[in-house]
Amino acid sequence: MINESALATRPEENDNERLKSRGEWLFDAATSFLWAAFAALYLAKLFRAEGNNLDVGLTIYYVLAAAFFLLRRAPKRSGQAEQTVVAVVAVFLPLFLLHPAPSRAFFSTIGLIVQAIALIGIIISMISLGRSLSIAPADRGLVTHGMYHWLRHPLYATEILFYTGYLLTYVSFRNLTGLIIALIFVVVRIHWEERIIDHYDAYAYTVKWRLIPYIW
Repeated sequence: MINESALATRPEENDNERLKSRGEWLFDAATSFLWAAFAALYLAKLFRAEGNNLDVGLTIYYVLAAAFFLLRRAPKRSGQAEQTVVAVVAVFLPLFLLHPAPSRAFFSTIGLIVQAIALIGIIISMISLGRSLSIAPADRGLVTHGMYHWLRHPLYATEILFYTGYLLTYVSFRNLTGLIIALIFVVVRIHWEERIIDHYDAYAYTVKWRLIPYIW
């Protein structure tokens, strides 16, 4: 169990946090606006009575993403420019690849259940991450509480679970391709992020598993 040490200190308790530059504010505001636009689209579906319970969860997810990107702290260190490009592609490419397809009732029901569970995990993970939320590799403070007490990358784990549920709901080669690409990107981003965050070796020694307990 992680307890009284520098490792257990939440990023919010760091008194040496630097202020964001104007460029960082502009980037975060633009990204926040994009997430808010996604939230508005799902909210509009709900108001038109075209959405479902998953759309409620996705609305919450995008609202949280918009809020945390606007409020997130400045990084102590950031990755290279090409890593930022890859990370942005990794976030949005699966969203464009995934597409509804003819589904079978049995797989569809299981898939919707998996998506719902994953979405709950995504929201809890995002709340745990809070103002350390990022797309590109960066050190915004090591988070060890909440979901990050049990897994080193719970947000990635639950996102992959969500895509898996989507594939079960809409079985198609296109959606399988989207899941595989998302998984490859996640593995690459994990290795980048673990090399850039302070105190990560000690955290990794305490929290053994990255994505799947007892496997990896």
